[in-house]
Amino acid sequence: MTIDEEVVGQVTTAIWSPAFKKNIALGMVTKDHWTFGQVVDINFPDGRAKRGKLCQLPLR
Repeated sequence: MTIDEEVVGQVTTAIWSPAFKKNIALGMVTKDHWTFGQVVDINFPDGRAKRGKLCQLPLR
């Protein structure tokens, strides 16, 4: 997980959500980047990247 190419954390688990009709994930993020609404890049081992957003739990 990166912001402006700086590694700020990692996804620990991810799954498709039928309720939200999109993938959701839980992850660990460094304390300096705990800003809800912050956009992050989720980097996959195969080189792909997707955009994500840090959200507060519970998701609604």
